Amino acid sequence: MHNLYVLETNKKNELLHLLDLTDFKTKTSLANQQSTLEDWTKEANKLAKQGKDEQAEAIKTQFLKKQPLPYTPLNEEALLELVPQALNKDFYNKKAKDKLFNSAILNFNVTHLNQLSVLKYNAANNWATEGKNYLRRTYIDYATDNLKTLIPKLEKYGINYRSEVNHSPLMLACFFGAEKICKYLVDNGADTAAVDMFGKNALQVTLVNALINPDKKNDLIKNAFKYYKNQPIRLQFEDKLIKIDAHQGEYWMVQFVLATSQMRISSLAVGLDNGALYSDTFASFFEGIADNIIPDFRKKRSYISSLLAKNEINRDDKYNKKLFLRLKNGIYVLNPFVKIYSNDQWLGQKHFYGLNTFSQYLDPQDQRFTGIFK
Repeated sequence: MHNLYVLETNKKNELLHLLDLTDFKTKTSLANQQSTLEDWTKEANKLAKQGKDEQAEAIKTQFLKKQPLPYTPLNEEALLELVPQALNKDFYNKKAKDKLFNSAILNFNVTHLNQLSVLKYNAANNWATEGKNYLRRTYIDYATDNLKTLIPKLEKYGINYRSEVNHSPLMLACFFGAEKICKYLVDNGADTAAVDMFGKNALQVTLVNALINPDKKNDLIKNAFKYYKNQPIRLQFEDKLIKIDAHQGEYWMVQFVLATSQMRISSLAVGLDNGALYSDTFASFFEGIADNIIPDFRKKRSYISSLLAKNEINRDDKYNKKLFLRLKNGIYVLNPFVKIYSNDQWLGQKHFYGLNTFSQYLDPQDQRFTGIFK
């Protein structure tokens, strides 16, 4: 140790005299360092990820001067409690129905949307068409890319505050393609690794909306992808780590599967989807996406089929990432035993599929889901 600095504003402090530290004329070159709001925001994010919620909240209230939310954001456990309340045939709980509809329309959860419609919840009757109007009304700041009206909320609750159904501002901004808001959020320390209650990040949340709105697909993906192009997908299978960068052919295939997993399984539960993947599944989605994001040759069905075959679990190929399980000729699912690295933790696909919510509609012995239920 070369120097010891004692900071004290009271020159008459007895301790200073005991230590013979009374030469107040001597000046030091100690620089005045202050943490910025961005520094405190990053530290709060770090503590929250470590599960140190009290410390994170202390920073938000004491240093960032943020106010607590007037509601508790929905998580998967709370969703499990909410579903029977909202779908109770004997008691019409409008508040529960409103919250479930909000979550279902953002995730395009067909199962819950149809169940709400059966119970005469009017907003769900024509959700395929009226849902867009509902989303625009509910999230008007993001739908209109109105940064001016959003900033007071960010200043009040924080750059990463959660909506009632647990989406961060960046997730919602990417979902709606709000370019000005996205840039502002990222420039001011928004957490790009943040995920929703099912493990999806902002890019994956965006892909769901892009699938539903093909006319906006390219613009939505282009806007969100620039904040994630340097973040690889990390998977784990049989104690081996699999890293897939954005320039690799499998990248968008896996992103699509993770993003739409819950949407597809909710459709399966009501008989609108068989839950499997085909080369056409990917080719149809890739169509219309700019070539500088997905090169044209990677949109071809023949190329996609070759990647599916090359990455079959049981195929003998030194470049095989073991990403897919072949059910029948040309019919696949994502390797059910693969774990996904999401927001600093390894998650099984059960989490992405939301199987705690949908397991009652599915057969755990079905080959498509073997392993996922575990």
